[in-house]
Amino acid sequence: MALTTKVKIPEEVVELLGESEKTLPRRIEESLALQLYLEGRVSMGKAAELLDLTVSEFLKLMRRRKIKLRYTARDLKKDAETLET
Repeated sequence: MALTTKVKIPEEVVELLGESEKTLPRRIEESLALQLYLEGRVSMGKAAELLDLTVSEFLKLMRRRKIKLRYTARDLKKDAETLET
């Protein structure tokens, strides 16, 4: 299930992001998943799953966004559980 909502984003912010109206929704989805991962609220595997990416693709996204890897024993456990389901 997905939530659809309207969010007012200043045009200047969109321009600073370098995104078009077409690509902005995906950029927002990526940002939310990355933030959940950085806050430790989801594992890397779950964040990748939220974006319909492989873990390898998620790592590439992190590299493009210049985000350092945060991988703990807890993440490893959660990723193993994700792979089992």
